[in-house]
Amino acid sequence: MFLPLVFRTDNINTLVIGGGKVAYRKVKDLNAAGAELMVISPRCHPGLETFIIEKDIDWCKRKFRNGDTDGYSLVIVATDDDKVNQKVSTEAKNSGIPINVVDKPELSTVYFPATVRKDSLLISVSTEGNAPFFAREMKKKISEWVEDGEWELKAKWAAKLRAFSVAHIDKTDQREKLFGKFMELTADELAEWNFANPPEDLWKKWFDNLIV
Repeated sequence: MFLPLVFRTDNINTLVIGGGKVAYRKVKDLNAAGAELMVISPRCHPGLETFIIEKDIDWCKRKFRNGDTDGYSLVIVATDDDKVNQKVSTEAKNSGIPINVVDKPELSTVYFPATVRKDSLLISVSTEGNAPFFAREMKKKISEWVEDGEWELKAKWAAKLRAFSVAHIDKTDQREKLFGKFMELTADELAEWNFANPPEDLWKKWFDNLIV
């Protein structure tokens, strides 16, 4: 059984063990999400080494040692050494630290879903570690759907509208009515709004009409 969660990356101190192409991909994804990173590997893929320097990421140039996982909120292992994978997995699990060993679901307690990220819109697809290739294909389809429709624009405005509703509307059911009105709008209607100057007078009018 699996439980999908979304973590605030500004509160996550992440350790990545490994320096190959897979580690490079994980480091880029984690950096893009805003996670604080440490990489442990004697050597790194040229692309990863350049990325580490550009992004000022901490790099410990040695092999994994016992106790290296202490103090981390998340551990990612991307090596082809089965003994290291097992050792890190055991240490992290014993400390209650979420761990992902790439392509080793039996050693992992968390998995990376395929994700589509458009500003504040984040959509994840998972096959519970059983068929990552299928999740990647679903990601492509969802990305096309988001880009072709109004959802990217609507996601931007949804955050503004929610902030407005929290500030001006106390009752949850009344907020939901406002959100329902918003979801009926088309992309053309949203395109007329000025993001730097949200149409709060219009939203107040909606609210007044909805609670009558």
